[in-house]
Amino acid sequence: MAYSTLDQIKKGEVVLIEQIQSEDLAIQLQHLGCVPGVSIRLERKAPLGDPLIFRLDQSFISVRLSDARNIQVQRNPKVAL
Repeated sequence: MAYSTLDQIKKGEVVLIEQIQSEDLAIQLQHLGCVPGVSIRLERKAPLGDPLIFRLDQSFISVRLSDARNIQVQRNPKVAL
């Protein structure tokens, strides 16, 4: 299993959220259903690379690049969205 941060994944890649480094960020994302153990897919990046748009179940969320650097993910989790 390969681990990285959310800002390092490629468009269309599905990853599993492992850990959110910032407690404040974790609380904000929790309200959106983005918690450790959930699969998330990078749908697109803004023209200048920030923010990033992710698909989470049937919803889309926007995450700043600086926040994505604080979210540890597992690559190749063998799940599909």
